[in-house]
Amino acid sequence: MLQGRRASSTKTQHAVFGATWAFERTQQENKLAAAAFTIAGHHAGLHDLGDLQQLVGSPKFRALETACELFRLLENELGPLPATANPPPWVTNSFEMDLYTRLLFSCLVDADRLDSACWPNLPPQDKPLDADRLLGALQAERQRKSEANPSSPPAALRNRIFDACRAAASNPPVFSPSLCPLAEARRSPLWHSLSLTPKPMVCAA
Repeated sequence: MLQGRRASSTKTQHAVFGATWAFERTQQENKLAAAAFTIAGHHAGLHDLGDLQQLVGSPKFRALETACELFRLLENELGPLPATANPPPWVTNSFEMDLYTRLLFSCLVDADRLDSACWPNLPPQDKPLDADRLLGALQAERQRKSEANPSSPPAALRNRIFDACRAAASNPPVFSPSLCPLAEARRSPLWHSLSLTPKPMVCAA
């Protein structure tokens, strides 16, 4: 919305200042590692740990000093900020932290784009997920297409995959690192995000 109307400068680097604040909280409380990665990358893409450390420590932005001042202004307008949230209880190792970070990253990117698209108005309120209705509509459309082209090999393959997914949905939930959709062949740039160790080497099995 503001493209061409506002020059880029250190004052517009909200991702840097937000990530710096979250990174500082991570070092103090070990709670916001995923938020630091997510905020830093919601325009530029996810950083690895070394690049994140370099970003928040850059003398160009005076990031920590500026972030603290911005949060003081925010609290003056809105009151005290809520307590720092803990990661979900299922985040117990670096693989799960990687997945959690990517889920959080996806949520922030979507929310930011929606907020920008609706500016200066507020985004519409979320609608409750009616999973049964949506599943029924999907099944009806699948049936319609199957009847229209009953001998289609791709349709038969898609239907077998769909049926397998439906059957697997009744199983107890389980997390497997090998199923992480963005694991990139077991290479995780966020591998050491919990411990905040120096920039990791590429992990290979």
